[in-house]
Amino acid sequence: MIEATNLLQWALYYPAVLDADELGAKGEAKSVAAYRQGDLLEALESHSGGGQGTSGKLYRASVLLAVGRLDEAERDLKGVPADSAGRRSLERMIDAVKFREREPWPNETLNTAGEAIAESYYRQSRSDLKGAREAAKIATQRAPHNGYAWTRLAELEFSFGNTKGAREALGKGLELTPRNARAHTLQGFVLAADNKIDEARQSFEQSVQLDGSFGNGWLGLGLTKTKRGDLAGGRADIQTATTVEPTQSIFHSYLGKALSMEHKPAEARKDLDLAKQLDPNDPTPWLYSAIELQQQNRPNEAIADLERSIDLNDNRRVYRSQLLLDQDKAVRSANLAKIYQNAGMQDVAVREATRAVESDYTNPSAHLFLANSFDAMRDPKRIQLRYETPWFNELLLANLLSPVGGGPLSQFVSQQEYSKLLESDGIGGSLISEIRSDGESRTAASVFGQSGNFSYGIDAYYRDNNGGDRFNNGSALAELYGQFKWQVTPDDIFYFLGKYQDHQTGDNFDTYDNRPLEPYVDFSETQEPGLLLAGWNHRWAPGSNTLFLGGHLSAEQVLRNPQATQLLVERDASGLNGLIENV
Repeated sequence: MIEATNLLQWALYYPAVLDADELGAKGEAKSVAAYRQGDLLEALESHSGGGQGTSGKLYRASVLLAVGRLDEAERDLKGVPADSAGRRSLERMIDAVKFREREPWPNETLNTAGEAIAESYYRQSRSDLKGAREAAKIATQRAPHNGYAWTRLAELEFSFGNTKGAREALGKGLELTPRNARAHTLQGFVLAADNKIDEARQSFEQSVQLDGSFGNGWLGLGLTKTKRGDLAGGRADIQTATTVEPTQSIFHSYLGKALSMEHKPAEARKDLDLAKQLDPNDPTPWLYSAIELQQQNRPNEAIADLERSIDLNDNRRVYRSQLLLDQDKAVRSANLAKIYQNAGMQDVAVREATRAVESDYTNPSAHLFLANSFDAMRDPKRIQLRYETPWFNELLLANLLSPVGGGPLSQFVSQQEYSKLLESDGIGGSLISEIRSDGESRTAASVFGQSGNFSYGIDAYYRDNNGGDRFNNGSALAELYGQFKWQVTPDDIFYFLGKYQDHQTGDNFDTYDNRPLEPYVDFSETQEPGLLLAGWNHRWAPGSNTLFLGGHLSAEQVLRNPQATQLLVERDASGLNGLIENV
């Protein structure tokens, strides 16, 4: 493993670049067979140790480089003519990992698959993901039978959030190189993105069996165990990732988050601080640190860390397309809005959450935190309804856009984490009850759960102001929500919401001197069976979704005021019925 001195620490096992057919290595049949299968460790172990002729030296250098033995590989390369396509390819790969500035190679000069793959990595090192993907496509055209080329293309499609394209390319890559640990790891993450957690776990297990020193395999295995509720086992595997690759910041970030989920804040802080030291330009540890500080009720430090994470967000451009970077920024801004809200800065929270939505309108976390910001500004008496529509609109958008596993399906459990793989299957609940000195009581209860491609949530809310503090000032509100979500396919989600409400209130109008405004008014509303909504979300491509939402509301409202003197006009579906006076 070699570390790049890039904006963001990205470590590469120098991947196999050269096509075995281009090398024509002789006398190494067993080694070449393992190389074709993707088993680079076996290819090295089976190698006789010699390297005769240009092709022999190139092949040996390629295998040595692929397992990180750079010095030996460079010695072999010195015995190869400088104008050899194979030598150019391997040297280009070294330049990419060491972040050396070189002249770009135009697409028309990429005559071999090896040159195209190496140029793909070089362009990625310069944060040119589109150019890297173009070079990878050229590699598959130059050598359609090269599994390494197809795996490389799959990596880049996944970097753009194109899971369908990644699946197709990866299928060919695994068919041609079935013992490629990197390909199995990538397959695990693609399957996890499709919420196929058990299949993803099998891919990660196969990856670590093929190459136990590949940290990403252990990371993925730990995340899938966490997803299935095995926090200790998941944390142990992530810890193994930090052991086999101790200088990788991202592994320590995930380990810190896992320790935080196990309620070990001191240990979590150590790994998050180490992740910041290992790569000060990676935004991930700053995000997880902010969430941990928020949980410890340290909002000022949390805001500082999260703002730092937002500033560093675009450093991930070496891995992710601009669209996915906008999604990352939206998540960070949404978390920042949540911290502002907890600190009592409601207006600032709304502005920050709005900024998150503007960064990526299809990001469910951004809509959820904007909904939470509006929720904090709602009138608990339901007299002032200014924020009811924007709150409910944003809540529905968040629930429609979020995948199953994107967080608890409950409006009272609002913190959505950065990686949905850190959410566990199972059942959870929350209960919040308040009794105020003026006699008012409020209770919010939730039960939520997830199993595979299904998630659900049941929320109950009750408020009673104990008669209020003046004549006819009583108010009682009971609400019950039921929600259900089913991920039909990786790109299709069905969503259902049902709501029951019973609201009884008297004169609850706010006045300057707390005098009654309508002392004999009586209002009641009953929604029974209530509000029924059904929605569908189809994802065409990253950032492109079609949403459908339809519903039905059954409600009865009764307003009585014996002292009313105005005339009211009653109208229903059949037309004008007449005039009513003193209702």
